[in-house]
Amino acid sequence: MDYLTILKGLRAKLRTLLLVCFLICLVISTGCGKRVWPEPDVSEEKFALEIKEAKLINKCLRLKIHIKGNYANLSRITLELEPIGPQGECPACPFQVQQSVAFELDVPQIMRKGPDLYIKYCQIQKNTDYRVRVKGRNVYPALPDVVSNVVYIDE
Repeated sequence: MDYLTILKGLRAKLRTLLLVCFLICLVISTGCGKRVWPEPDVSEEKFALEIKEAKLINKCLRLKIHIKGNYANLSRITLELEPIGPQGECPACPFQVQQSVAFELDVPQIMRKGPDLYIKYCQIQKNTDYRVRVKGRNVYPALPDVVSNVVYIDE
């Protein structure tokens, strides 16, 4: 056998091997179905805030807030106040924050019992009615802040 015949045989086998490798790569790269990056299920990490009770007791505002959803993800709460002028309450008017107080959850003004949060805030102006809401921050900064319902509190 001469070397030329051996080289022709090897060349044919190499072409076949390359064709098979190309077909395998083509099948693997196309795969089945659409390929996308996985996305986390953020619905399990969200929560909602609802003010259940709002009272003025001894010139202190006391709120009971119920946290629906993953209440363990609440990292910070902000109390937002809008003093009501002499014209009285305007339920159709948009809420306008005029005073806000941020609280970490380990301060004495905050008490937490499972999904319920109690806030005591004593820097209230005398003879002033308020509209109040709270805003909660999630432990995951990519998730937006959550805003509660607005409640009216009169002296």
